[in-house]
Amino acid sequence: MALFTAENAAEMAKRAAEAKLAAKEQTKLAALSPETEADFAEKHRKLRLLRVRKQQERIDTMLLAESDPAKLDRLASAAIRLNEQERQLSNRSLPPTLKAGTVKAKRNSSAPPEPGE
Repeated sequence: MALFTAENAAEMAKRAAEAKLAAKEQTKLAALSPETEADFAEKHRKLRLLRVRKQQERIDTMLLAESDPAKLDRLASAAIRLNEQERQLSNRSLPPTLKAGTVKAKRNSSAPPEPGE
């Protein structure tokens, strides 16, 4: 069992003073630069975007060097997932989708209507 001595008391008092000083400094910093939730979310988004782009570069390098079909398939799947994350983090919308067979023929306005229309 530890004994309570003058040395222990002095050490604990020193630690308590350091903790109080650190808490005061933290409070001052928080008062000087209040970080809102939106600021924090934006900072997180930017950091995540940087990490995703680094991972994309690594995956691209690995894709070029790989020859095993199973590993190529897994790397391609990872690349697709990273590309989707990067698109979302960059605030880009999906490209428009074109439906097959919906091409409309232009009609001449002076031509008579075809039967059955």
